[in-house]
Parts: sequence; C-alpha cells; structure tokens
Amino acid sequence: MILMLTLTVFPSCATNTTSPENVTIDLLAKDFAFNTSTITVPAGANVTVNFDNQDASVGHNFAVYDSASMKKTIFKGEIISGPKKIIYTFNAPKSQELTIPVRSHARR
Repeated sequence: MILMLTLTVFPSCATNTTSPENVTIDLLAKDFAFNTSTITVPAGANVTVNFDNQDASVGHNFAVYDSASMKKTIFKGEIISGPKKIIYTFNAPKSQELTIPVRSHARR
C-alpha cells in the first residue's frame, strides 16, 4: 500500500535570500492514513519532519520525489515499525510541486 501526500514548494517572498527558511512539519501515520494530505513549504527551505508512526508493527517511511512518477528521489527516510517516532530532515528544491509517497511496508 502506498499512502500519498502532496508537497508544494513555492518561491519565498522574503527579501533576505541569504539564509533559507526553517520549516517544521508534524506528520502522523495512524490506521494507514495521515493527518494531512498536503504539505506546503517555501522553495529552498530546510525542512524537518517529526514523523509519528502509530500503526503497531507496521513499517512506514517518508519519501520525497521530483514528480508522481517517482523517478528522481529528493529524500528517502528510514522505514520504522510503529509505534515509533523519528525526525527526518531535507532541503526543499528551489521551485516545483512535489508528490510525497509514504510507503507502508508489512513487517517481515
């Protein structure tokens, strides 16, 4: 099963372009669903994802690809079996809309 989120990256309106914006997202996986379906961050942001997998004995991870075809990986997090929390960090691309598939994996 693949659970999908959409991450939209938009150009920052800030006048100071020397330091990227820091963005923190709280993401919850429970009953094979997420607490949000869309995440929006500024282009070039330093993104921190506080991922909380509450699905007992089920592995989930968080991954960011350049498009829905998932040909280029921007970020791929470690798979964790719930219940467990992990912090993922990545840098958002300069400007584009991304689809974030969060793959669920049955415990082997």
